[in-house]
Amino acid sequence: MIHYLNGIVEQIREDYIVLSGQGMGWRVQMPAGLSSRLEIGEGGSTQIFTYLHVREDVMQLFGFPTQEDEQLFEILLTVTGVGPKLSQTILSSITPDRFALAIMNQDVKTLTTVKGLGKKTAERLILELKDKLKAPEWLSGMNEHAGEGPADMTAPGETQAVLEALGVLGYPANEATDMTKRYYQPELTVEENIRHILRLAGQGKQRT
Repeated sequence: MIHYLNGIVEQIREDYIVLSGQGMGWRVQMPAGLSSRLEIGEGGSTQIFTYLHVREDVMQLFGFPTQEDEQLFEILLTVTGVGPKLSQTILSSITPDRFALAIMNQDVKTLTTVKGLGKKTAERLILELKDKLKAPEWLSGMNEHAGEGPADMTAPGETQAVLEALGVLGYPANEATDMTKRYYQPELTVEENIRHILRLAGQGKQRT
């Protein structure tokens, strides 16, 4: 599986881009809402995280500006009735932090602003993704780290909401707890903290 590609974005179309590198040009499925977020690095090079979707009759390479987007894409594919096209449309319309909060708050209205995402599918997203937080490994991981760090992990409220939002985005309980302990800022809102933590955690992954 291709984890990421580095190259120069030569074309940006409505639903895909062409990335050039190593004497090849890759056609990568990426709607405008995602391609507009690409960061051009030194020398015009861009890193794109990818997911190769294989069916009997087609192979498609889907691209994402961040690893968090790609991770959420894979999570969305686990939801009944949600395929790769709708998953990428969701990511193109809602950032991971807003999506996580919509799931946590059971905000069907926000989810249904996504083109092609109806009420029934939105409700299924909320049900199936919130159920992941009830898994034994998530609950046990939370209990192991309760009370550690600068923020009281046993207290309800904003810290707990941040932790659960990271769980919705696919982070194991131990990793979500460590990330929150390291990067949580009390003066920020829940949404701002989620965005802040994802950004700093992503930078840490790129350095390793």
